[in-house]
Amino acid sequence: MKDPLLPEDRLPHDETPPGTAAALSREHWCNLMADAIVCLDEHRRIHFFNQAAGKMFESEFPLTLGKPAEHHPQLHGLLEELHLQAFAGAGTHRALRHAKLQHTGVARPVEVSVTVSGAPGERVFTLVIREVQRPGPDQHKLYLAQKQQVIGALAGGVAHDFNNLLTAIICRLELALADERLHEETRIWLTQALDSARRGGELNTKLLSFSRHAETKPIPVNVARLAEEAAFILRRTIDRRIQVQFQPPVDEAWPVLADEDQFRQMLMNLCLNARDAMPDGGELTLRCANRHLEEALVHPPQRAGDFVQITVADTGCGIPPELLTRLLEPYFTTKEFGKGAGLGLTIANHVVVEHGGWMEVDSQPGQGSQFHIFLPRARSATTGPGKLSGRHSGLGGSRLLDGRETILLVDDEHPFRSVMRAMLAFRGYTVLEAVDGAEAVQRYRDAHSQIDLILLDLQMPRMNGWDTLDKILEINPAARVLLLSGGQTDPPPGRASADQANGIISKPFDTVVMLRTLREILDKPGPGNRRSPDPLPPESGK
Repeated sequence: MKDPLLPEDRLPHDETPPGTAAALSREHWCNLMADAIVCLDEHRRIHFFNQAAGKMFESEFPLTLGKPAEHHPQLHGLLEELHLQAFAGAGTHRALRHAKLQHTGVARPVEVSVTVSGAPGERVFTLVIREVQRPGPDQHKLYLAQKQQVIGALAGGVAHDFNNLLTAIICRLELALADERLHEETRIWLTQALDSARRGGELNTKLLSFSRHAETKPIPVNVARLAEEAAFILRRTIDRRIQVQFQPPVDEAWPVLADEDQFRQMLMNLCLNARDAMPDGGELTLRCANRHLEEALVHPPQRAGDFVQITVADTGCGIPPELLTRLLEPYFTTKEFGKGAGLGLTIANHVVVEHGGWMEVDSQPGQGSQFHIFLPRARSATTGPGKLSGRHSGLGGSRLLDGRETILLVDDEHPFRSVMRAMLAFRGYTVLEAVDGAEAVQRYRDAHSQIDLILLDLQMPRMNGWDTLDKILEINPAARVLLLSGGQTDPPPGRASADQANGIISKPFDTVVMLRTLREILDKPGPGNRRSPDPLPPESGK
């Protein structure tokens, strides 16, 4: 019988004996193939296998030349499924799809191509086996990350457009409320509409913060404020049958050193996990408390010291004791396929540990669950920005907010420009307009000696706000620029000119805050102040 290392009808001109350079070359090329190759005779003895096959069938019973396939349970099981002896004479090719390869108790789908060569009694079976690729945990995680990135980008674009619309609505309502001839009932209706628009802007801003994936920036923050914001969002976004409550600390919460975006994401993961445990409704409660832990009473992973405890409690189905120890394992989930990737609690725990804290879980089946987060107290009294109140002062405020300067307004949204022009003109400013960055640069180049300040939107076509800022500073390094944004406000990496702007205001903004910021920039001495404003008449109480 000829060398059965490989069937001669697969290599018709190969008459080289084993061990020669040609045979070694042939074996070398087979080992370069990603598919597994196994050759057997009619008695199922193994005459050849490449490295891919050795890796595929790796177990306590490795493939061995000359040994029957029955000595290897995985290969034997695959051959039984293929009914190898049923294949007829030479040249028969059968392509089988979705056979099963048992590996460590798990059935893996494979595709098998079988080639038969040789005469009866000397037949050789060549199996080419390819595992059907399915996205594993790493690929699935990458897919989710890419999906979140796309959603975040879309959310940013929608938020920008929505904030522009809200800003136009808010400013027009304020202009209407400044009319002293309004009927009182009409004034009440407009005031209520203005409050609703501002709450919409507040919700939009908070939702946008959850879609960001920015660089970690730990600062002293009041986590009670962030927990209250999370409750605010949940009340408006999840099933209304779930009652969302926030219980503030008895005393003012201690600050903790945290990245606000990561903390929000962690807290939202826990809250959404609690939501999923209550498909028919229930109560979701967020609590905050200052805790001092004594050395004699702590057990790992607990530590002694001052901590802020954040609790997410639900009245859902609870967790069986045997599953509590596995909750934080990556990709472990009790949800139906497609309802969860098993990463929410893992990510939440990772964020907590990265912030120097730990997580504890209390749960009983049928009695709900409580997730307790402990974060160390920061020894700094300075915290992040305070809670948004949604209140407004209107346009009829102090005349000290009026001005006589010239402002270049740069924004691609016509409704926003028109209402800003009306609002600034109402206060006495002269307003020039540009529909995008390219036009703004040209207008500033032609008349920069007459322009006292530039209101510059960041998200624009043709030339965005950051590139426009660079061009304007090339013309006049002392130019006064106040940036506006309806979405992301972080400058691109390495953008040194961002530090030369005079500030940034997010849309929708409080009109009085905007006017006060303008006056602070314009009244500040410096080379960018083209001229001192004309004296204003004494305030008349308007």
